[in-house]
Order: sequence, then C-alpha cells, then structure tokens
Amino acid sequence: MVLTGTRPYQLGAAAGLSLYVQPNGHKWWRFRYWFFDKEKMLSLGTYPKVILQEAKNRRDAARKMVISGVARRRRREADQ
Repeated sequence: MVLTGTRPYQLGAAAGLSLYVQPNGHKWWRFRYWFFDKEKMLSLGTYPKVILQEAKNRRDAARKMVISGVARRRRREADQ
C-alpha cells in the first residue's frame, strides 16, 4: 500500500522502530527511545538500501547501548 500526500508520515514496525516517509518518496528507518528522561530519535538508514531485518538488527544494537547507559551519539563523538 502506498500513501501519498503533502505531509510526511510514519509506519510503525515494532519496539520503537518506524519507517519515516517523506512526500517525495524518500524513506528512513528511525528508532525512538528515551535517554536520561528525554525522548531521542536515531536514524538507522534509508529504505530500500537497509531492509527491515537489518533495521531491526541496528535497532537492537542501539537499544543495547541505551540500556548500558551509552548513547550512540555520545559514543560516536568519543570515537572521533
């Protein structure tokens, strides 16, 4: 099913994972989570380059980092 319109929308997949769809057809996998009482959103790649199973694997890896107290963004900054 393809929905078209002038506003972006999200299709929920599972456990914080969703597919964010722009009106021009571009699609991004996004993971929503809470970190230190703030809601965060992490982009996991574009569809169809990243398929659903890979997006779920990336979400699970990000969730493990959040649970261990390390935000992916902060870890990325520390690596640079």
